[in-house]
Amino acid sequence: MKRIGSVILVMTLVISLASSAYAQTPAVKLNRGLVNALTGLWELPVDVLRTCKQEGAPKGLTVGLVRGLVMGVYRTLVGIYEVVTFPVPAPAGYRPITDPPTLLTSETLEPANPEMRGDFRPLSSAYEGTTRKK
Repeated sequence: MKRIGSVILVMTLVISLASSAYAQTPAVKLNRGLVNALTGLWELPVDVLRTCKQEGAPKGLTVGLVRGLVMGVYRTLVGIYEVVTFPVPAPAGYRPITDPPTLLTSETLEPANPEMRGDFRPLSSAYEGTTRKK
């Protein structure tokens, strides 16, 4: 089982590196399908957090939860469809079915607090200037 997972991971990486990011080819469709099939259910926490951020916690924990569950299942099923049908140019020109094509976009990979971007220090530097009582 681990061997199959490793082979799929290596194939995905090879295909994604071998194909252009903007070209719509069978390899891109297969790569997009694998990514969506394997990460589709990550839509759940992403939608909860996005809805909390935009509309507040009560809506995020209710509407965002339902939307994330529905979209997660949808994205996973679309991914499976794209993996199974990657040699077939349907929809025309191997266009993506979902928008954005995968969940792994710059929007979903942004830090929750943009002001903290790049503000990472070693833990020891946080204690500089403090004294210990002996």
